[in-house]
Parts: sequence; C-alpha cells; structure tokens
Amino acid sequence: MGKWQGYCRVFDESGLIILHETFILFLIGVVVNRDNVDGAMNLNLGCGHSLLDEYINVDIKLPCNVILDLRDKLPFADESIDEVFACCVITSLSLAEWQNIKSDWVRVLKPSGRLIILDHDVNEYMRIFLLKEITRRECTDVIWGSDQWGWCKQGVVAEDIISDLVQEGIAVTEFSNQDPRTLEIVFTK
Repeated sequence: MGKWQGYCRVFDESGLIILHETFILFLIGVVVNRDNVDGAMNLNLGCGHSLLDEYINVDIKLPCNVILDLRDKLPFADESIDEVFACCVITSLSLAEWQNIKSDWVRVLKPSGRLIILDHDVNEYMRIFLLKEITRRECTDVIWGSDQWGWCKQGVVAEDIISDLVQEGIAVTEFSNQDPRTLEIVFTK
C-alpha cells in the first residue's frame, strides 16, 4: 500500500473522518497528511480509484487523500508542488471551468516543476473512427462520455491544451500521441 493510500478512509461509527495528530485540517475542509511525503510533493488530480504511490491523490470523493472539487483553488502554496498529474480530468471540466483553474495548476508548480496531462484527443478519435478503426460507440463514449466512465463536458484537443498552458507561462517538454487513443503532454515551468 502506498504512503498516501487509505489515509482518508478512516471513519468512526457515525461516518465522520477520524483525524490523527499528524493530519492537518484546512479551514476549507481538506485533509492532508504531509508527514508521509519524502521530499517531493506530487499531486494526482482527479484520481478516482487510481491511487498513486508518492502522490497526494485528490478527488471529489473517496478513495483519495484530499477531498476537493477540482473546480476550486488548490489548497497549496505558490510554487510548492514538484509534479501535477491529471489523467482524464480536463474532459470532466467545462471549457469555462478549465479556463478558470488552469492557472492554479501552474501557480502551485515549483520552478522546473512538471504538469503531466493524459487524456483522449478528440481529433484523433474522429480520425480513427473515419478510418473505421473503432466503432461509433467507442468514438461517442470518448466525445460525450458514458455511464461507465462519466460524462464529458468538453473534448480535449492537443493544440488547444498546449496553447492554453503555454499562455500560462509553462513550456511543452514532451508530447506523445503514439497510441492515437492516448494523448500525453508534459509541461515544465
């Protein structure tokens, strides 16, 4: 079990979180155990059930280490985070929500910190659909979402994400679209 895995899952019989002395309760209601990070501070935003070792796993509901609506400002100091990882998060935000929070993801990054975006590129899905490499259902599940994976509020297009984040003052250092279904962009502050 990872150092952060399970820290938000301790409840008493009434369903309230039991806080140990090493927990810090922020006034905004976020619980973080900072004693379990060895040096680097890494965030896994929108973790769902994919809890990563050596990361503070953040989501709107359990299981996670920090309960937070990602449309809200991150409860971390400026330039305090080494790496922000976001897998399939941008599609769950509306365009307006993305425009409002993207600068906050950059704000918390340390100089030379990395922002890693993994998502599905709508343009690539449309291309492979038109080549009949995937079914209509596979294509629409990516564009609009599904009951299984959640509903999408916007389609991710690599060029738009790159443009948005470069305007925030970070640079693309890696770009991969080797598997047309998985877009990976790494930015460095």
